[in-house]
Amino acid sequence: PKIWVNPPWHSIDPWVDKAIIAAGDGSEVTMLLPARTGTKWFGRALKAAESIHFIRGRVGFHGPHSPEGGKSIEDCCVIRFTELGLTVPGARSTRLMNNVGEEVTAGGWLAI
Repeated sequence: PKIWVNPPWHSIDPWVDKAIIAAGDGSEVTMLLPARTGTKWFGRALKAAESIHFIRGRVGFHGPHSPEGGKSIEDCCVIRFTELGLTVPGARSTRLMNNVGEEVTAGGWLAI
């Protein structure tokens, strides 16, 4: 099955662990997460993910629990866990995207 997860950002560790287990069982898990690259959970995700997509620009949230025009207060990334990412060395990829999902070159990401 394909699973989409936007976990509570105050408690990400158990969700990443569950995603890795689910991927090992054959599921495809995609998570929207803050780009907290210095955390232990991000290190585990980096080793297990098939792909990590860093989003350039702040993600907008809309819904009953979000203020009108509300945006994330942190940079975000989309991490995809699959059985392939867990078992095939070199199958992993990292891509940079803008906040509408278009791929951005490394030069565009670093431009000031």
